[in-house]
Amino acid sequence: MASPAHRAGMLDPRFTHAGIGVSLAASGTPALFVAEEFTVLSPALTPKQTAEAVLGRAAGHRASFGLPLEDAVPALHAAASLLADSAEPAEPGMLLARLPEALKAAGWNGTCEATVQVVSDPEDFVLPASVTGRDAVSLAAAGRPIPAESGGGRVLVVLLVAGP
Repeated sequence: MASPAHRAGMLDPRFTHAGIGVSLAASGTPALFVAEEFTVLSPALTPKQTAEAVLGRAAGHRASFGLPLEDAVPALHAAASLLADSAEPAEPGMLLARLPEALKAAGWNGTCEATVQVVSDPEDFVLPASVTGRDAVSLAAAGRPIPAESGGGRVLVVLLVAGP
């Protein structure tokens, strides 16, 4: 508690959970290692809430640059959902290969940029740099939880459409 930074972290009212790890040295000089981790657990969000959280962040980010963001057409949301539902957590690259098929199945004839990330919380999603581009006019997102036995977290698919 003598360190101001450590004290501030331990007393931060935002943290709701703490984890403590203890380990003994394997060999040599006897030693004890102790680590503390303070965190806020991610809420259990539905896939729709996850997508809305990412879209809200993107809209806020664009607004800070004075840029509008329209809600994507239903076909683009459907394509994002198709991709998220078919996602294999360990293979986002394979998911991107399915993009043309998902767009066609959803009835989308235009082009778009796709971003796929596996995150534990929508706040961890890294918005693509193109979100702030002036030509970006529409965004769709879909998410799907990953079972704990497969590593947990969420697959997030974001489709960005540029103007003509």
